[in-house]
Amino acid sequence: MRKWIWLTLAYTILVIVWGAWVRISHSGDGCGATWPLCQGQVVPTAAHSKTWIEYAHRMMSGIYGILVVALAYWGHRRSELSTQSRYWLKWTVVFMITEALLGAKLVRSGLVADNDTPQRAFVMGLHFFNSLLLTGSFALAALFAAQRTWRKRQSFVTIEFQKKWQQLGPALLVGGFLLIGITGTVAALSNTLYPPDSLLAGLWADLNPHSHYLVRLRGLHPTLGILAGLSLAFAFYLTSQAIDESERRLRVRAMAVAIGFVSLVLVGSMTLLLQDPLPLRLMHLCLAHMQWILVLAFLQCLFYEPAPA
Repeated sequence: MRKWIWLTLAYTILVIVWGAWVRISHSGDGCGATWPLCQGQVVPTAAHSKTWIEYAHRMMSGIYGILVVALAYWGHRRSELSTQSRYWLKWTVVFMITEALLGAKLVRSGLVADNDTPQRAFVMGLHFFNSLLLTGSFALAALFAAQRTWRKRQSFVTIEFQKKWQQLGPALLVGGFLLIGITGTVAALSNTLYPPDSLLAGLWADLNPHSHYLVRLRGLHPTLGILAGLSLAFAFYLTSQAIDESERRLRVRAMAVAIGFVSLVLVGSMTLLLQDPLPLRLMHLCLAHMQWILVLAFLQCLFYEPAPA
């Protein structure tokens, strides 16, 4: 069962990355304003490439919806699956539905292709936020599927460490990650609609008060990403060193999060310096979701432990 949850999570990220390709290729209006049909048809007859790009995404999403519902139902029937895993599988259905509704909102309201309104930026931000909730719920379902029973941790490395993480740690970490991700959505939309001719020209446009609001906002993401990413990487490195060696799994997960943040900053910086090449843009998005999974894996290990049989 756990293997199928991880496989579906991998497919989730594939669908999300393909959705980014739909935006980058300006194919969001490839099926017109009809949803879930494409050009009012089950199988479109149009020969335009953007129609097939958008249609492929809808087909992938349709298959995905069936997989999520089937997996949640299967998990509900499996008594050997942990209570926490079944709980998060139910939430995957909720977030899958809201993800589809937000996608439908973008299409039916014309918030695709060359649309640069604040409404599109807002809905895309919600779309990204919801996609994190979706991948996060799948990740937690998979992590809790490793054992039949779990309990809240009774012991931490130090009392002070416990207090700091219980009071502020998770909220600041998750909130900061979401903020960086949402600003990344704005930056990605800006680069899609208003690609700069050069790095210097892009920087000048960012600082120009007469530039479009999306252009003026896109500098937030690299600034926050570099400052917060490197700070979090350093904080998690120190955390991994502070954890007692008897807690090997927790130490490893903390170090993995630190390495993940460094990787995100490096790939993001390369994407910026090389003027947004497509492979790096998609890789950056994929790494962001993988980093989110690593963060949740650390928090799960920090607050839960397998219960004795």
